[in-house]
Amino acid sequence: MKALEKAAKDRGAARETPPTATPAAAEPVAAAEKPQPMELTLEPLHTDAPSPAQPAKPPPSASREQARAATVIQATARPAAPAASRGPRMRPIIALGLAAGLVAVAFAVYVYLQINHPGLFIRQPPPAAPLAQAPQPAPVPAPISTGAVVAPATPAETAAAAVPREPETRRPAPPAPPAAQVPEAPRNRIQISAGSAAPQVDNRLVQAYAALQSGKLDAARQNYGDVARSDPRNIDALLGLASVAMQEGKTDEAGRLYISVLELEPRNAYAQTGLIAMLGRADPLAAEAKLKQLISLSPSASVYFTLGNLYGDQSRWAEAQQAYFQAHQLEPANPDYAYNLAVGLEHVGQPRLAVDFYRRAVDQAGNKGRAGFNVAQAQDRIRQLAAQPQ
Repeated sequence: MKALEKAAKDRGAARETPPTATPAAAEPVAAAEKPQPMELTLEPLHTDAPSPAQPAKPPPSASREQARAATVIQATARPAAPAASRGPRMRPIIALGLAAGLVAVAFAVYVYLQINHPGLFIRQPPPAAPLAQAPQPAPVPAPISTGAVVAPATPAETAAAAVPREPETRRPAPPAPPAAQVPEAPRNRIQISAGSAAPQVDNRLVQAYAALQSGKLDAARQNYGDVARSDPRNIDALLGLASVAMQEGKTDEAGRLYISVLELEPRNAYAQTGLIAMLGRADPLAAEAKLKQLISLSPSASVYFTLGNLYGDQSRWAEAQQAYFQAHQLEPANPDYAYNLAVGLEHVGQPRLAVDFYRRAVDQAGNKGRAGFNVAQAQDRIRQLAAQPQ
């Protein structure tokens, strides 16, 4: 660059220098104007007028530097043109990249929504018209829980009207003399003589049983208490008193009486059933195992009934219905067993059979004059089930 600037300055200086006039041309003009005497004068010798100044040629080194500088300038100026032409070419690539990025983001959002909200892109059908609601049946009545009350059995079952059945086989007494005397037996049990037509029973037990069946708890307690005071080891009187105590809600007294029976007769099924019914909710698994053990030793309607109530408390209605059925089979005249069987049949989806056993329970309650359930409610339930479409 310095060489180029120096050359430009030299050219400008050469152009500004004017050509000088020669002295020879000026002399004739002066001579014409005034004649001068001839004199010999010494005049300086003038050289020829110089020709117009020519630009000085730069030395070879300067020309090389100029060429090199021009090459550098051209090299630095060339990339501008490709940069300008490269812009339009890059625009489609950038646009395609942006479009691909948007597609990738949209696909990622779609996958996320499909995973976390799968029903968002599913077209939902229009809401259907509400269906006509059928009338709801009345709730199934609860079974009666009277398993803890061990009522004495009927005379036809034990040949003694006021004596609860016992699981052990009664031992026949030796033949009785013609006199109306009963051979000695432990705990005043009912003994069957070989030639007697009917067993001898305490009339107070008969009266106590009748009072208990008719709901006269005061009279039942009085008669059973009289027998227990005369014979503290009489199991029938103790069981009767326990039944009265349970119906009056005196569970502590009933438990004490059941324990007294078990102390006299450890395998007495009625006392065990009463205790299990009282304590079953505290440990239902142990109570269930004990009841099944009693059934295996001596099947009893009251034990099956207690087992059914235990199942009902746990909403195990299929098993409860089977237990109630077994109790009803063993004592078909008991209205409480028929009623609970009807309740169990309702819970397992057998309303038509349930109606039959509800009616049977109501009829038996009318014949006996007493039942552990509300007869009027049972009759209402019969009408409700009969009105339902089959």
